Amino acid sequence: MRKLLAPVAALLVTAMALTACQTTSGQTTSGTTAAEVSAEENETTAAGEEETAVSGEENTASEEETGNPGDILTPTDERRVIENGTAVTLTIGDTVIPATLNDSAAAQDLISRLPYTIPLYKYPDDYCAVMEEPLAYDEADQHRGWMTGDIDFVMPAEWFVLLFNQNGLETTSTWHINLGAIDGDLSVFDDLPNSVEVLIELAE
Repeated sequence: MRKLLAPVAALLVTAMALTACQTTSGQTTSGTTAAEVSAEENETTAAGEEETAVSGEENTASEEETGNPGDILTPTDERRVIENGTAVTLTIGDTVIPATLNDSAAAQDLISRLPYTIPLYKYPDDYCAVMEEPLAYDEADQHRGWMTGDIDFVMPAEWFVLLFNQNGLETTSTWHINLGAIDGDLSVFDDLPNSVEVLIELAE
């Protein structure tokens, strides 16, 4: 019996890992798993119960929960430009993507680890995964939302994220810490597989 249960447990752990970053964009991939469907149903049920139970006052979040309005990025068509940053490359298989990291504490921690490899999973707006060793960061660098092309570290989930599709406001309780920006054509991500390993290293 134990031999039969072990593979099942392993599959459940894998499914949970693949869905870890869904709330970054609030969307799911077309290949929805049973675990994802179950999670969505539980969230829908919980949301309905919460709306019934809470008063109108709770619809207005406190400043501690939402952050200062000035910390929210407004969606635009503009790409972030990093001046005087550190040039790096993101290598996924045979694809090499130029990027620039900024001088934030979190970005400098990442730079100190280069060359650095991390497995990422693809979602409609991003590639994302939990970092085994989270980056050190300055709380003053936290903000809501992102710009297309951003490279972010997301708290408190400890996600490393490559945001390649559309600007957006964060609708969850997570905070984004910008590490830098992808400099190349973002359409390169369109044909990349759903599961990749990204090698980040200093540009030559």
